[in-house]
Amino acid sequence: MDIFILVISLGLIFFILRDFRMMKKEQESIDDTVILNKKLAKLNVNLKKLNEKNDLKLPRLDK
Repeated sequence: MDIFILVISLGLIFFILRDFRMMKKEQESIDDTVILNKKLAKLNVNLKKLNEKNDLKLPRLDK
């Protein structure tokens, strides 16, 4: 009976650890996405400034 309880306990511990690792990977993915969005927003601002400075008529890509 003690071995059965030990096996169940170990199974639960490994399941919980696996869940924490998956949550950590998801959080890292979210953090990467946030960083990329900030960089894209900064690039967009810089491109708008450059466009205003040069007064170019660039085609819109979101049509």
